[in-house]
Amino acid sequence: MNTWLAFGQTAFEWTWRTSLSAAVLVALVFLTQKFLGRLLTPRLRYTLSLLVLVRLLLPVAPASPLSLENLFHHHPALASYTPSSFTSAPIIPIPPTDDSHTTRLAAGSLIRSQTPPRLSGLAWASLIWAGGCFGLMMLAGWRYQQWNHLIAQGQPISDPHLPALLEGARADMGVRWPVWLLGLERLSSPAIFGLWRVRLLLPQSVINGLSQEELRMVFLHEMAHVRRRDVWLNFLLIAVQFLHWFNPLVWLANHRIRADRELVCDDMALNCLSAAERPNYGQVLLKLMDGFSSETPVFSGAIPVVGSKQEIKRRIVMIRNHGRGGVGAAIACLLAVAVLACATFTRAQGGAEGASGWASWNNNQKLGSFYAVAGTPRETVAVGIDGLIATRDNATGVWTKQVFTGDPDFRAIVYANNQYVIVREAGSIMTSPDGLKWTSRASPTKRNLLGVFWDGHQYLAGGDGGTILSSSDGINWVSRDSGRQINFYSFSYSGARYVAVGNDGICISSDSITWTTPTKTAHVPFTACTWTGTEFLACGLGLDRNPTIYTSPDGNVWTLRDRTIMASLRAAISVNGAIYVTGDGVIKKSVDGGTTWTDTFINSNHVNNLFMGLSSNGEFLLATGFNHNVWAMPVPAKP
Repeated sequence: MNTWLAFGQTAFEWTWRTSLSAAVLVALVFLTQKFLGRLLTPRLRYTLSLLVLVRLLLPVAPASPLSLENLFHHHPALASYTPSSFTSAPIIPIPPTDDSHTTRLAAGSLIRSQTPPRLSGLAWASLIWAGGCFGLMMLAGWRYQQWNHLIAQGQPISDPHLPALLEGARADMGVRWPVWLLGLERLSSPAIFGLWRVRLLLPQSVINGLSQEELRMVFLHEMAHVRRRDVWLNFLLIAVQFLHWFNPLVWLANHRIRADRELVCDDMALNCLSAAERPNYGQVLLKLMDGFSSETPVFSGAIPVVGSKQEIKRRIVMIRNHGRGGVGAAIACLLAVAVLACATFTRAQGGAEGASGWASWNNNQKLGSFYAVAGTPRETVAVGIDGLIATRDNATGVWTKQVFTGDPDFRAIVYANNQYVIVREAGSIMTSPDGLKWTSRASPTKRNLLGVFWDGHQYLAGGDGGTILSSSDGINWVSRDSGRQINFYSFSYSGARYVAVGNDGICISSDSITWTTPTKTAHVPFTACTWTGTEFLACGLGLDRNPTIYTSPDGNVWTLRDRTIMASLRAAISVNGAIYVTGDGVIKKSVDGGTTWTDTFINSNHVNNLFMGLSSNGEFLLATGFNHNVWAMPVPAKP
């Protein structure tokens, strides 16, 4: 259930952001069509209308300085997800320990869960959106069944001249696949229906009321739809309309696409008629309009000749202007398409790359999802789910991926003492001098290891059930007794005191061997801690949007420091007197010890930047997380 809800949230966020961009494009297209007016031929007008559909189907918009989004500074409310909103990764339960009930999120965090988490506003919005889509699908399915029942009552055409007229129209329009004629009593307009077995449906009133020459004109129009495969386009428009059911401008745009499509088919039919026959084509439309009844609606997957009486006048005007429009109109339309595409098919060069200095280090590679990152000026190493290690050559920007089978997830990495040390679930430990050649090391535990740290003299590793290991060289490891059942994620060291934080509290030690519980602390799901130079800072998951940044001068007495960051935080680091914390789509910075915070990474690219790890290689700050996220920013000078 949680995985489906997370998927729904991601789909809804993409949908509403795409819908917002398309709404702007709808307005611009209408203004462009109004401005160019009768200069536009039906095909050019239809081309402009189709831009909206293309934008609605565009999965990812490239960044561009020409994008209209550059006029705005986005701080999307939906960019930050809390665990109660769920993440895009599946949630895997872990058996409860004696001390607490825990749940492991694949985003890498254990949360205390004595009561079910409440759904966030994003979760409720995505559920309402999905419910609307499902309701419209059910309604469409019901109408489709009704329409099939109506078609089943149809009768083959007995007049032998009509099939011959249809074959002639099919040949004139260049349709190479068969089309079947079917007569219906309860139908307001001739219509095309069927994706593979195409049927031309004729009301009995049309058969009786139109001459053979007039019926030929109707057939030419409908064969134009068949040749263009407009029934397939209809179903695509239905799907898009259902996804964006909450946006009235999308409904309006789809209506205009269908209306402009009729103009194109009229134009194609007129091209098959002689100059003397063309005035009669408009008369045929007027006759069909007289017999049109909105009380007998046509299924939206079918294509009627007459859709509404309001559109007939517009079509008559275009018929009178048939053949007009020249090279100038075509050039103006192409320029309009280019400008609109550059302005609305792109996103802002925002936040991370522009305002803050963060730049993506993905190198356009689909790297995977990571829990932690470390590096040197030579290379960057990110580790993550399903035994994934990705190593970047910083000189070329090219990544090398390795997958180690066995225990699935690498959870933490540190570079110290001229080597990388990574820890993994089921107690696995590995080392490497360069991030490419790895050696497995003997481990005294089989419990999941979730964090690793270098204090300047030794490595510390922590994990499930109060597990703490230490090693002077990263090769030989000794188990330490924490005396607690905390699942440890992070360590920090002041030079006199060690602090270890985890899902249900904090432990402290003066020698890294004997661990005790602080005098005053908070039992919150801590995920990270750091020594700022003057005090310890710990942060964690903001369940129900609660603040989680605490500080302590000695690790013994902890005080809630910040009440403004209502988001889940998963990593913290202190660099040159500044503190950085990161989590769901944000990287924040404080230069006053955690009193005030500013955004350094502004998630204006409308993607799920779920950050899990922070580190520094001396030249760059490194941030990584799920959804192929690896980012870097030059290390700022001391404030």
